[in-house]
Amino acid sequence: MNRFLAGTLNILNAFAAIIIIAGFALAGLNLSGVAGAILLGIVGIVIAGMFCGIISILVLIENHLRKISRNEQAVIKTIKHHERTEPGL
Repeated sequence: MNRFLAGTLNILNAFAAIIIIAGFALAGLNLSGVAGAILLGIVGIVIAGMFCGIISILVLIENHLRKISRNEQAVIKTIKHHERTEPGL
């Protein structure tokens, strides 16, 4: 379930970034034409980068932790499978 939520959050985060950038660009276009759209579009990129970037980093950390956990479980299984046993007398 956590994987599903993290994937969903990642997709929604991308859409939020697009909406933020487009919203700022459209506001700039309404205020002062093409120059305003470019200027506020750049501002939108910066703001989306700050807010959506933080969420992206958290999702990336979650993915890395999941991979580490999988690798650790595989190593533990391998170690348990190859444990030495002393011969009985």
